[in-house]
Amino acid sequence: MIKGSLPALITPFNSGGSIDEKALNRIIESHIEHSDGLVVCGTTGEVPALNRDEYHEVIRLSYHFIQKRLPLIVGCGTYSTRETVERAKIAKKEGADALLVIVPYYIKAEERGIIQHYALLQEVGLPVIVYHHPNRTGTRLSPKAILEISKLDHIIGIKEASGSLEITKRVLSIDPAINIYAGDDALLIDFLEAGAIGSISVTGNILPQEWSQIIRLFQRGEKEAANKKFISHKKLVDALFIESNPQGVKYAASLLGLCGPTMRLPLVKPLEKTQQRIKEELNICHVNS
Repeated sequence: MIKGSLPALITPFNSGGSIDEKALNRIIESHIEHSDGLVVCGTTGEVPALNRDEYHEVIRLSYHFIQKRLPLIVGCGTYSTRETVERAKIAKKEGADALLVIVPYYIKAEERGIIQHYALLQEVGLPVIVYHHPNRTGTRLSPKAILEISKLDHIIGIKEASGSLEITKRVLSIDPAINIYAGDDALLIDFLEAGAIGSISVTGNILPQEWSQIIRLFQRGEKEAANKKFISHKKLVDALFIESNPQGVKYAASLLGLCGPTMRLPLVKPLEKTQQRIKEELNICHVNS
């Protein structure tokens, strides 16, 4: 079972826009001693802005740099089932241990079609984590649909990012064995209290040790200590999400020397006031910059 802290990594670019291999290696090494797995080519990794060759490259480089020290989870979801399966096969070929597959977006498919979408991924032969994020996809799955998808043999969990605990509590009340991953950083403690087995996070990019510690403390039963540590970083979490993710976290990573701030349009560098807020919160949290 893949559980614990699973940061969804940023994709670093050189100033000219190409993949920054050295920065990617640096980012990955910052997680090896702390995180429990790494997610690449997700929303935080700007995957919609990567062409097919770059998609190959990020997965290949990540596999090479990780060297099997942590599970490699690759985002491969699109609004096309055929394209999603093809991307999943690429991820498997390049060394992925599991897949993160977002609910098909934009087209607002019926739930019966979405269930078939996930069912067809079985042919790839890798474990799949469902990524449920209604605000980004335009589709909010019912607990019934999530339970149905979770019955598929290759589905190992749900990244829940609907903005509340409503669905998580409902699903776990019916089937406590379903693995839920917190997909809303601001609700991490609430998700763990509800029964989540870990977090697929944005904040873990810049706080790999602290984010892992919060989860591990909670899972050991030291809930008060976990909550205290979380509260001490909550304002930084909020600052990272003032603007659309990953604008905030990539800027924060650049302040820490992990990578440059280069993003691909239509994503842009945060406004000056957002930059200042992130700087202040990093300093308050004593994150070295």
